[in-house]
Amino acid sequence: MTELSLKIRESLLNKGASLVGFADMAEIPGSARHSMRFAVSVAVRLNVAVIESIRMGPTQEYYSEYKTVNALLSELGGYTASMLREHGYEAVPGVPTNVGIDPTTYSTTLPHKTVATRAGLGWIGKCALLVTKEYGSAIRIVLTLF
Repeated sequence: MTELSLKIRESLLNKGASLVGFADMAEIPGSARHSMRFAVSVAVRLNVAVIESIRMGPTQEYYSEYKTVNALLSELGGYTASMLREHGYEAVPGVPTNVGIDPTTYSTTLPHKTVATRAGLGWIGKCALLVTKEYGSAIRIVLTLF
C-alpha cells in the first residue's frame, strides 16, 4: 500500500469509517467509472441493536440510523475526494443513496457493492447484499472514483 492510501485509510477510520478498501477498476467499462482507474470503498457499520430490533420491516429507529450513517458516508466520500484532489488526482465522490437506478432493470451503472468486493471488503451473499467478515451485511457503503 502506498503512503497516500495508508494516510487515506487512517484518516477515514479516524473519522468514523468501519472499513476502507482500494480497488482497481480497469476491467469495468470506462463509462461506468467516469473513465477513472481506481476507487476507494468506505463502509460504515450499522448499530447492531437497531438491526436486531427489526422484525416486520424497517422501524423508526432503523430509519434514523440509516439517515445518520448516510450523512456520515456522504461526509467521508467528500473528504476522500478532497484528500485525493490535494494530491493531484481527479476524484468523484459517490453518494450513499439514489445512485441512478434504471427503472426498467432496477440496476445501477456501478453498484457500490461491486467496488466494495473489488476492494476486498467482502463478498456478495445469498441475500444479494455485501457481506463482510467483520459486520456481516449490517453496513452501508459509499465509493469515490479517482
